Amino acid sequence: MSILKRIIKRGLGLILGRGGHVSLRNSLILGKKYGQYQSAKEWSCINAEGLPIPWYTYPTIEYLNNLKLDGISVLEYGSGNSSLYYLRRGAKVVSIENDREWYEKIKGENKDDSFQYVFANSDSDYIQRKEINSADIIVIDGSYRPECAEYVIKNILDGNSNPSIIIFDNSDWFPKTINKLDDKIEWVRVDFCGFGPINGYTWVTSIYFNPGKKLPRIDSHIASMSGTGGNAEK
Repeated sequence: MSILKRIIKRGLGLILGRGGHVSLRNSLILGKKYGQYQSAKEWSCINAEGLPIPWYTYPTIEYLNNLKLDGISVLEYGSGNSSLYYLRRGAKVVSIENDREWYEKIKGENKDDSFQYVFANSDSDYIQRKEINSADIIVIDGSYRPECAEYVIKNILDGNSNPSIIIFDNSDWFPKTINKLDDKIEWVRVDFCGFGPINGYTWVTSIYFNPGKKLPRIDSHIASMSGTGGNAEK
């Protein structure tokens, strides 16, 4: 650290106090290292490198970043930069969309052969997807979320679908649907609460984990994006 940086840091510490200094530092981490400043400025779900990421909370994205997604099948109810993220990670993606303008925008941004992009003309065409049978990851993050959840529950209970995980974004907005998922499939649910791209507020992205079908990790020791690092057990 240069002498000038040390002087500035010390000066800010004296002016703001420890509380103000830590709050400012955390804001800079969120804005710069997580890329939220640029994401909010451009109204686009991107990380600090400008790469597309899902519109989930940052803790969810950090978790997904450490999973091996090469060759897995993803069924997304909804589409966007999350579709591009999964494709970049090597997954085979089927995304269902019912907003024509958004569909044309995302379709023009990606021609990947691993991307099956479907425009649904009706609610039944949107919800009742046969691709659910082979999906390793099911994402509920678009229209008709309670109805999509009902369809997912039915297919899991009927033995037609056996995904490794179900991702339900904005789960704090759908308490009845989340309770129904909890009661019917009885999988472990982990709620990833926090900030995320674009938004100026926190929310919840929930993941349900199939106890009999786990996705492998890239690294068994996950590190926070801006943590202190190190290993206390050496």
